[in-house]
Amino acid sequence: MRLLLTVLLLYSHWTQASFSRGAKHEYVNLSGQLIIQCPQKTVQTSCSNIHMQPWPYDVFFGPQIPSATQIELLASVDDSSEIRRSVVGYEGPLGRSKEINLGVSSLFQRPLLRVGTNNILIKIKDRRDQVLSESNLQTIVSRGLSRVCKLRQVTSNNESDCDSPYSSCQQYFIDQKYCQP
Repeated sequence: MRLLLTVLLLYSHWTQASFSRGAKHEYVNLSGQLIIQCPQKTVQTSCSNIHMQPWPYDVFFGPQIPSATQIELLASVDDSSEIRRSVVGYEGPLGRSKEINLGVSSLFQRPLLRVGTNNILIKIKDRRDQVLSESNLQTIVSRGLSRVCKLRQVTSNNESDCDSPYSSCQQYFIDQKYCQP
């Protein structure tokens, strides 16, 4: 009973819960040309990527509950029945989560958010998987304008960078600050 009262008291103070970078995100299509000079050859490649702004990973700030160890987020977009789930560690005494993948899609990762209005059910749990606090959050993800980065030339000592330029393209977008104007 005492735990329930404590949770309800903490829950009533949980009005500022949010992602550290806010509730509005944007997917931007990036493209550009990269020349890679390797020991045996030089290649020019077209790079493309989809980048979430302000950043594809974020931290969630919520209530400070000393016994909380994890946070579960269940997100759905209004026009879809698909629910995406993410579970990460939660530092209960600090009231913050570990980094959450909001917008990176790869072979091994799936983003929590999709384009549209995302309705997120947030469950803060203890190590026994008991729900200590529950709340809802709404986040909007839109499509931004496409951006083109400037042509760049790089030198690599690794011949595989010319054969498979994926990692060079990723570094190209980082170096170009994601084609910021």
